[in-house]
Amino acid sequence: MYTQSQKSVILPLLLIGILGILLNVVFIPSIPKIAMEYGNSNAIQLKAKLIITLPALAITIFSLFIGYLIDLVGRKGILLVMLFLYAGFGVMGVFVEGLDGILVIRFLQGITVAGLMNLGNTISADYFDGERREKFFGLRAGVVAFSGIIFSVISGLVSDAYGWRMLFWGYLIGFLIIPIAWKTVRETKQETSSAINFKSLLQLKNKRYYSFILTITLIGMTLFFILPTQLPSFLSEAYSTTDTENGITIGVATVFTTIAAILYPKILKHTSYAFMQTLAFVLMGIGMISLGLTTSYTQALILITISGVGFGFMMPNSALWIFEYAPVLYRGTISGMLNLFAFLGQFLSPVWTQPIVKAVGYREMFISVGIGTALFAVVFWFVQKRIFR
Repeated sequence: MYTQSQKSVILPLLLIGILGILLNVVFIPSIPKIAMEYGNSNAIQLKAKLIITLPALAITIFSLFIGYLIDLVGRKGILLVMLFLYAGFGVMGVFVEGLDGILVIRFLQGITVAGLMNLGNTISADYFDGERREKFFGLRAGVVAFSGIIFSVISGLVSDAYGWRMLFWGYLIGFLIIPIAWKTVRETKQETSSAINFKSLLQLKNKRYYSFILTITLIGMTLFFILPTQLPSFLSEAYSTTDTENGITIGVATVFTTIAAILYPKILKHTSYAFMQTLAFVLMGIGMISLGLTTSYTQALILITISGVGFGFMMPNSALWIFEYAPVLYRGTISGMLNLFAFLGQFLSPVWTQPIVKAVGYREMFISVGIGTALFAVVFWFVQKRIFR
């Protein structure tokens, strides 16, 4: 059971987590339509996909600095500022015409998410520990994934009915969370935070663990983000799907992500972080191979669930794993490092997969990357045994 103080922050922390997935998932079904509107050349297709991943570059650049700032000056004030800027920058997208201008807006909004994701992880680690932390991180992953289902389907419907620009109005939710956060989140700044330095953070014992978990996070997010950036275009090209159908496909995947994330804490009790990560890689690999072999939209709709389960196991795993070794005073900084590597992976995903798509096509890309991911799972299992022995 949670304590009263823990119960009071569950709602704002869940809402903050939802803002992170809202940043991108609403535009995923509309990527083909956005590319068509601006000419649909290969360069335009890449730019359209950067609408999804450019915020990740901003998060990569600013995440570590904001995490350090959170440890230095505290949590609550930065949280309120980031919520305001998130909503403000998001709504600006309605009024910007050019694709380049939209990308600038998305980059600025990414900076705010760098703060919100760091704060979400840090405040969660401040309030919860042990089994309660595992339970809450699983709950949060499940709620975030479930919200992704709703946003995926609704955004596809809205885009088909009113146009993809209307999706920017959804970011007004950031303004609504401000009074909730103001009332429920207490300041958890440590009195000795001014003494923070990186030397004690990167002690020889911990440095190897941090480096390994962060690298795996980067690789995992790079592989997973192939789905939201490439799948809608693949479905549109192969099966002439609409934005609504693309949204339903992502939503179905997210249903199984939600189920897996909710089951994650129970399975973890009987296994380990390393096993869960290996299982996630195997499922993601099988899922991508399966998608490449589909012959109909219905098959894709069914087989996307495999990758969905894999991501559901991966979502809470990295954060819980790295916080096992994180000193209390450095949780913000370590959360910043985790977000840096995770969102760098998101940004890099279409950068290296788009040339493969151009060279061999979507099907071959999914199959080849899926095989590589499954093989990497085997390599990961044996390497982690040496790291954590």
